Amino acid sequence: MPPSDERKIHDMRQGQYFNELADFFCQPIPEDIQERTRSIVFQANLNSKSSVLDVGCGTGVLFKYFKEAGVLETNITGCDLSSQMLEKAKHNYPHAKYFQGDIIDFEEASGKYDAVFFNACFGNIFDQLAALKKAVSVLKQQGQIIISHPLGAQFVAGLHANEPEIVPHLLPSKETLTNWSYSLDVKLAQYLDTNLCFIARLQRSS
Repeated sequence: MPPSDERKIHDMRQGQYFNELADFFCQPIPEDIQERTRSIVFQANLNSKSSVLDVGCGTGVLFKYFKEAGVLETNITGCDLSSQMLEKAKHNYPHAKYFQGDIIDFEEASGKYDAVFFNACFGNIFDQLAALKKAVSVLKQQGQIIISHPLGAQFVAGLHANEPEIVPHLLPSKETLTNWSYSLDVKLAQYLDTNLCFIARLQRSS
């Protein structure tokens, strides 16, 4: 089966899976996880002039932290495979922009975004390197890509072990991201991997 067909099947499976869980993801998030998520966003140093693309945005969990950091709602774009998750996000953040589909298929003029976030979703992505290549293509100069998970890489490893069809990958190691950075024309500006949180920040230089 061609890789493009495999990706379409994967994306369809992801969309259906998270459509069924949309209500679950609207439940209150524990305060400690909220604080780690807020910290992830604030380390990006966003402001009122920033434009942000949130890949795997789900119900818009990061959006309130973007706004706390000063980002205008109209400068937030959410990308997700699940129509139901996006409907929940649109209800709470009607002035943001939305794209239902795979980030690899995202059509946007190059150089639009100051930051692209992959929060709590990077293990689910069919082709992680291809997704990063697309993210770099829509970054402004000095823009950044943030790969993160407020429950850490070990949590993702557990999901991968239990549901490999839904979470086909682990979060990338520092060595992997460093190697990828050469072909992506970015530098690895931050890498934090603890039991409670994972953050990797890639910075575009040109």
